[in-house]
Amino acid sequence: NDDALASKRNLDNIRNHETTLLKANEKKNRERVAAMQLELKKCSDSLRATQKALDEKSDALNNCEKDREFDRMKTEEDAECVRKNAAVIENDLHATEEALSDTRKELSDVKSKLAATIAASDAQREAETKFNEENQKMMSS
Repeated sequence: NDDALASKRNLDNIRNHETTLLKANEKKNRERVAAMQLELKKCSDSLRATQKALDEKSDALNNCEKDREFDRMKTEEDAECVRKNAAVIENDLHATEEALSDTRKELSDVKSKLAATIAASDAQREAETKFNEENQKMMSS
């Protein structure tokens, strides 16, 4: 009877010890799960922050590419405009050179006419001077 009682106490003690160990184990497991959940939340937050930074950098890169494409197109438009302006200027230059050549010819003609007019004027003055001198000689005589 005492043995049965002692065995029952031993069995109760073992069960109590098992229960205590199971409770301690459960508590440790809950703490581990809580720690892992906290770590998971940190990782998740870090992942969200990294994704947000990646999205921002991607947007910035896309904007840079759009700006570069706009600049390339603008440069092409500017180059075409410069080519057209150069062609217009070249045509104007040729027209100006032709006009200058025509003006030189006209100037040469005017110089020739001026020289002829001066020569005629000089000849007329000489003739008038001779006429006046001869007129005075006749009047004096």
